[in-house]
Amino acid sequence: MDGKVVTSLNNLANCLRQQGKLQEAEPLYQRALDLKKKIGGHFHKDLVMILQNYAKLLRAAGRESEAAKLESQAQAIFSKQ
Repeated sequence: MDGKVVTSLNNLANCLRQQGKLQEAEPLYQRALDLKKKIGGHFHKDLVMILQNYAKLLRAAGRESEAAKLESQAQAIFSKQ
């Protein structure tokens, strides 16, 4: 799996989120996360970016506790870099 697919999924999800299409964006963030982890990106800056973007979606949807968990994961990964 090419990293460009992960980037494209994240970018498309960002566009949808910014348009307020949260339900359409969420599965794209989930897919991007799954693929990034599958191709060996558990401690990669792109994973941090996806987690942060997904957290923004969750916050916009009023899902604060879920957003906080993703932000904590992103911070933990960022701290290891």
